[in-house]
Amino acid sequence: MSVFVVVLAVLVFAGLFTMIAGFLLVGEREHSAVALERLEQYLDQSSAGAVAATAPQASFLDRIRQRLGEMEDERSGGQNVEDEVTEALARADLPLRRYEWYAVQIGAGLVIAGLILIRFASSNVIGSFIIAAALGVFGPMFGGRFFLSFRQKRRVNKFNNQLGDVVIMLANGMRAGYSFPQALTSVSTSSKPPIGVELARAAREIQLGLPMEEVLGRLVERNPSEDLDLMIAAVQLQRLVGGNLAEILDTIGSTIRERVRLKDKIRALTAQARISGIIIGILPIGLALALFFIAPDYFRPMTTELPGQIMLGVGLLIEIIGFFLINRITNIKV
Repeated sequence: MSVFVVVLAVLVFAGLFTMIAGFLLVGEREHSAVALERLEQYLDQSSAGAVAATAPQASFLDRIRQRLGEMEDERSGGQNVEDEVTEALARADLPLRRYEWYAVQIGAGLVIAGLILIRFASSNVIGSFIIAAALGVFGPMFGGRFFLSFRQKRRVNKFNNQLGDVVIMLANGMRAGYSFPQALTSVSTSSKPPIGVELARAAREIQLGLPMEEVLGRLVERNPSEDLDLMIAAVQLQRLVGGNLAEILDTIGSTIRERVRLKDKIRALTAQARISGIIIGILPIGLALALFFIAPDYFRPMTTELPGQIMLGVGLLIEIIGFFLINRITNIKV
């Protein structure tokens, strides 16, 4: 049994090491490496090589990151394929590449599986392995999706709250005699993240010579916001048919501000129902997990006997249905 415990300890250590390595691959990136990676999108291969030759010597973790990136590009035919995971990480404002996110998830799965086996393998080896495998695989998978979705919604909400004031500032800048790209550059320097970062990136892309329509389309793709889509549609329409863009932006800015005000009011009115639903939904699950770890003998019939397993399955199904119903009722579109 001591050998088994040693193997489980090694499993947990490997999971922790994988998670830490995944984060360090990001934390050790130097500013020059990040700048080089962005410039390679606009430079040809010879220019990119010349810039790379003048870059500082990369650290060990940077070389690992570079090699993993080369392997990823080789599998995708030498092209930077933007898949769903990459887009989700970008929208969640996480500076991670796909393999780094996978490393964190694998490490979390190993830690979860190892802890479950250490705690319960002595009493029920086969059942513990099944539960550890299921939670080690599906736990990080669904937990990662939930985390990314939470980050994306929080970033979009923050972006929308800033957008109304930014549109008004763009209109004022154009009244002062700026062109739209000049007003975009001016507003980006005085705006806070995330909208300041996104506008600064759009302004740099325009300065590098990319078409305005392509830059604005990329801005909407990175920030899936209905209010931003409305503003971009107005700008593109004005470029086609003409008109006073400052007045159009003024009207759109006032509309966005009013929508944000109504959303905040609705969120305040539905706060009690949402919090009640969350507490009522989490309480049975939290109590079951507490009993599962604190008093395993008392809770064992729920996991080993057929009636208990049926009760757990039905209870979990009802919990999921209730969560979605409460979320549907309190999610009022404006």
